[in-house]
Amino acid sequence: MNYYLILKGEIIMTRLEALEAMKQGHKIIHRYFAPDEYLYMVDDNIKSEEGYDFDDWFEDGTDWKENSWSVY
Repeated sequence: MNYYLILKGEIIMTRLEALEAMKQGHKIIHRYFAPDEYLYMVDDNIKSEEGYDFDDWFEDGTDWKENSWSVY
């Protein structure tokens, strides 16, 4: 996983790197998420911690979602 940047003890990823981490089975968080919020992937579908579909939300192109992801 050579695409990770270590910053203050946290693994920081881009949105595309976070997507790859989810494909590998990791739960991910964003720096703006609440402590109990995360995303994960089931059958190539992105889900919230409550099981809601987040595919469109994750892929909407909003600037703040492009960086600051890490593994939960």
